[in-house]
Amino acid sequence: MLRFVGLGLWTLASLAAGCGGSDGPVKIALADDFAPYASWPSVALGSDPLPGHPNGPRTGFLNQAAPPGAKSYPVGTIIVKQIQTDGSTDITQWDLFGMVKRGGDYNQGGALNWEFFILRMNEAGVPQIVDRGTHPADSNTDGGATSYGTAMNGETCNVCHGAIGTDQHDHILSPLLQPGAQ
Repeated sequence: MLRFVGLGLWTLASLAAGCGGSDGPVKIALADDFAPYASWPSVALGSDPLPGHPNGPRTGFLNQAAPPGAKSYPVGTIIVKQIQTDGSTDITQWDLFGMVKRGGDYNQGGALNWEFFILRMNEAGVPQIVDRGTHPADSNTDGGATSYGTAMNGETCNVCHGAIGTDQHDHILSPLLQPGAQ
């Protein structure tokens, strides 16, 4: 019995470490980690159309700046992109996307060490995780898929954030949010 318990604890520890074999820190984000995002430093990102994103004014929120001179963010960094979809004033209709610097060599086939999130604001104004991972998908309230995956031919965040060359800016596409831009 103890052998199985020990094996189970080892398995859980391996999963928590990201299964990437990395000895560095790992951040597994939970809904509470996104709750204070509106109080974080923010920057207006414009409203020009972006592939895979709905139209509307975008604002980026960052829970911590990269250390001076750093070319990448530390593990635990959270970026939230809030899109006031089609000019709506109802925050429950806005689109929220998150990136968390997870570490542990997570997402080796794309934006290394980053996990992506699709969030929705509930009626109380608190962001909730709808989906997460390397290719999160969203769904409408009636169960149908939204345009995020469709706009990118079935792919999502890694199509752009994991593209060749994006590692030079820690897979952050907006120059206003890249390490050192704050």
